[in-house]
Amino acid sequence: MAVAPSRVRASRAVPYTCRVALATSAAGWPAAGYGALAIAVAGDFDATGSGWIFGLPFVVLLTVATLLHLLVMGLGAGIGVPALHPGMRALGRALDPHGRPIPCSTPDLVAAVDAIARLPLWDLVGTGLLSLAVVVGCELLELAVGGSGSPNFGVIARSGLIACAIYLSAGLTLAELVVRPGCRALRREALQRGVQLGPTFVIARRYRVLAAIVPPVAALAVAVEIACSAHATTNAYAVLMTLSVAVASGLAWLQSESQERAAQEIVAASRALAAGEDGQLVTGSVDSGLVAVASAFNAAARRVGADRRASSERYQALFDGASDAILLVDPTSGRVVEASVRAERLFAEPRERLLGRTLAACVDPSTAERLREFALEHRERADVSIVNAAIVRADGTSIPVDVSIAMVSTGDVRVLQAIVRDVRDRLRIEQELRKAARRFEELYRLAVVLGDDPAALADHTVAALTAVLECPIAAVAVVEDAAMRVLAVAPAEGRADSRARPLGGTPCAEVVTRGVPCVFSDVAARFPGDGALVAAGVRVYCGAPILDGAGAVIGIVSVADVRTRPFRDEDVQLLASFARRIGQALERERLSTERDALTERLVESDRLKTEFLGMMSHELRTPLNILLGYTRMLLEGIDDGDVMTGAERREVCERMLARGLHLSELVEDTLSVLRLEAGVMQLDAAPLELAAFFDELQGVDRLLRRPSEVTERWLVDPDVPALVTDRRKLRQVVMNLVGNARKFTARGLIEVHAAIDPATAGVRVTVRDTGCGIDAAHLPHVFDLYRQAPSERRAEGCGLGLYIVRRYVELLGGTVACASTVGAGTTFVVTLPASVPAAGAAAA
Repeated sequence: MAVAPSRVRASRAVPYTCRVALATSAAGWPAAGYGALAIAVAGDFDATGSGWIFGLPFVVLLTVATLLHLLVMGLGAGIGVPALHPGMRALGRALDPHGRPIPCSTPDLVAAVDAIARLPLWDLVGTGLLSLAVVVGCELLELAVGGSGSPNFGVIARSGLIACAIYLSAGLTLAELVVRPGCRALRREALQRGVQLGPTFVIARRYRVLAAIVPPVAALAVAVEIACSAHATTNAYAVLMTLSVAVASGLAWLQSESQERAAQEIVAASRALAAGEDGQLVTGSVDSGLVAVASAFNAAARRVGADRRASSERYQALFDGASDAILLVDPTSGRVVEASVRAERLFAEPRERLLGRTLAACVDPSTAERLREFALEHRERADVSIVNAAIVRADGTSIPVDVSIAMVSTGDVRVLQAIVRDVRDRLRIEQELRKAARRFEELYRLAVVLGDDPAALADHTVAALTAVLECPIAAVAVVEDAAMRVLAVAPAEGRADSRARPLGGTPCAEVVTRGVPCVFSDVAARFPGDGALVAAGVRVYCGAPILDGAGAVIGIVSVADVRTRPFRDEDVQLLASFARRIGQALERERLSTERDALTERLVESDRLKTEFLGMMSHELRTPLNILLGYTRMLLEGIDDGDVMTGAERREVCERMLARGLHLSELVEDTLSVLRLEAGVMQLDAAPLELAAFFDELQGVDRLLRRPSEVTERWLVDPDVPALVTDRRKLRQVVMNLVGNARKFTARGLIEVHAAIDPATAGVRVTVRDTGCGIDAAHLPHVFDLYRQAPSERRAEGCGLGLYIVRRYVELLGGTVACASTVGAGTTFVVTLPASVPAAGAAAA
């Protein structure tokens, strides 16, 4: 505790103990008046001539006694004579002359607190001894002046004792009253320092009772002295009464002042306790009753303080432990007077910066306007809830909140309690729920509402994914070899064009390679070759493969974002669900296309079979009718005496043979088709020389052929090696091709040429004609079963020959191709290996 230097100098000049001694010395003069009155009335100083002793000598004795008293109490400290008692010296170091504490050590403070409580007693002892010394001095002066036979010795002794008793009684009360402020100040200083004090020194009640009895008893004793004296006068009684009234009034005032100060101390402590402060009753009295009251009061105050602190701690724990931020607001000024810990966290500011700020300044302008509409400062009661509000942090960040305001009372003070609830988590959950609902809605539409049109599903997919996943880019593409064709893309492009885009170097290629959903970050750096994603500023990518029924990747559903963000498991699962649904639609579309194609083929096959049966019946009926007709002709010739010439009979027989061979070929072709379709065709491989083989084939129907404008050439290159093949099947292949050329060539050339195939080291057999040719639209179907290309030249056949050619050539391990120009002719090229599979192998 800082003290001005003037106060320190004053304490060194006139110690506090000397001021107490001076104050109590004032009580000695009324006491001396009692003694002087008794001596003056009861003494016989005329006989001894010693009355002058109680004039100047008596005053000198009192003055000397007072000076000695002051020296004992520490007045000589300034000249190097310390106070007699160590406690008085400690008081000089702890209190200034006005009884105010000054900086000192803790031991000095403890010693001063104990010394000031004993100071009235020490002062009483000093005044008592010095008063007796004054009486003894008066007796000695009387002895010196009046001699040993003076009759005044007893009067002086009795009067001196009466004066000492009154002095001690009044001095005790006055000393206690004077030291009370200083004693209280020292005790409070010790309390503030937290110094533990020992038992308090008190003056027992019996001594106080004795001090109260002494003045009236002394007055009665003086009255008795006056009454017994021959010099008693009315004036003597009047002076006695005046002194008694003065002493009684003074003592009464001292007692009243002591009680008043005690009451003030109790009142001050009670008010402090009621105000919530540390209401310790610090009394400066040494009265045992008041000290006991102070002790009991302080014990009760400690219990109240402990309960109050516990209650405050509970309240503070509830206040700061609340899950929501709480602000206490003065309803008149609208300013925050208290803020919870949660409020500090929510507003991201220390409590000190929140206090004093208006509630409207803590929220955004819209919420502040709503607060002003409620006019809370004019309401006796307030129960207001504001939803969808927002607060504004010091950095400008807006936080969504709900605010509940109620008027509450804390003692006599009414405040507005504003509970501010952070609703970010609630809004996030609501948003997640809305997203989940949207996910289920889109999945329901995908699974139930929408059909199996892949294009419509793709359009819906990109629209749904951009909305649900909040991604600006979404696409659905199908994979075609090393490229992809986009079915739908968002945004802006709508339905994508059908042009293929390269797949390599894109994240889609990774999805196709891995066959599982993939998430990539830092896309631009990882896939610099994907110009579209790099140009769009894409940072994150998520793609899921579209799988067919066999598990092969046939497409990709992908989303991308220009922001850095995570794709959660549920996001990837949603993408996979859309991909799975589109895959099912694409698979159904493929199956539907295959089914339609199969149906078309079946219908076409049924039609061709019907046509085949019609043609077959015609092909069978025509040669049979010719055979039957020629047979009847021969029979009729025999019956008519065989009028036909030999040449005529030969011509008829040749025609019958040709028709028979035609029927044989037709039956053989039909049986070959049945064996091929049944898959029971066997190979019978053996070495075969093509030159001899071609000669054999030229002579098969040489006798049956009529002269025509068609020239046939059968050529075999000299370097053509022998083949290991099925002779019968190769014969049927070549004869079917040559027969086909003969049917559609009216004039010109038919050439059969065998040569080495340099590409396969096998043999290439080429059958070329200059017939009518085949239209290019029918070339892909010339080898189909029951197919006959339309031609301006009517020809026999059922559409089996070229089908048998293709199947037999495949059995022999070779290939067959056809090239034709309408009006210029047709060329068939059969390529055979040098050796076919082992004999007896089953046909495919």
